[in-house]
Amino acid sequence: MTRLRYHKAIRAPYHVRPRMRNCGIPGSFPLTAITTIIRVKMAERFRKQLMGNTELYDPNMMGDQLPQFGPIKGIEVGAIFESRAECARKGVHPRNVAGIAGTQRDGAYSICLSSGYEDDKDDGDFFVYTGTGGQQDSFSGSKKQVADQTFEHKDNYALLKSVETKRPVRVVRGPNPNSKYAPVQYYRYDGLYIVEKAYLDKGKSQFTVCKYELRRLPGQRPVPINPDFNTRKRK
Repeated sequence: MTRLRYHKAIRAPYHVRPRMRNCGIPGSFPLTAITTIIRVKMAERFRKQLMGNTELYDPNMMGDQLPQFGPIKGIEVGAIFESRAECARKGVHPRNVAGIAGTQRDGAYSICLSSGYEDDKDDGDFFVYTGTGGQQDSFSGSKKQVADQTFEHKDNYALLKSVETKRPVRVVRGPNPNSKYAPVQYYRYDGLYIVEKAYLDKGKSQFTVCKYELRRLPGQRPVPINPDFNTRKRK
């Protein structure tokens, strides 16, 4: 096993020290860990700044729609939306950036399944969904895990709560080249699912991630399959 090199005898550059202090990094941390922690902390800070910028994220984008469980009146299974913002305006998934919408008290209203998180597995009527937090870059589409996740994150806890409440969760699928059930473009409402199970597991990058197993309620229109999926995969 390779030993990590510690920086006890190495003084960090002056421009890095303020970031280390702000992140609460002790002097004995490995250099590789320092870099990872700073990047994750800065990404989370940027996310909060984005949410606070009404030009980029309008908290009133949903108009008169209030978050609710179950189906949305006037929205049929299979409905297509050109953007996450449109999903939010229609009340289908009321979060413009985050993948999980809900509260710690009541559970999750909806989730968005897209972008190919490395630990996701999509089988249509059943899928394994990865929680939020600890990704290398939440905005560029790179979902490599670089830190552990926990159920203490409010969004992860909301979806965990849904295991207890058994309330159906709306599922929106976005483009994902690794799933034959994902739309090629835009976002599609695929109906109601129950969160059957939630647990912590070691992911592909050897970090702990929150995993959820969701199963589709019967009696709904079948989830479409992309007929060109196998052709695209061969290319």
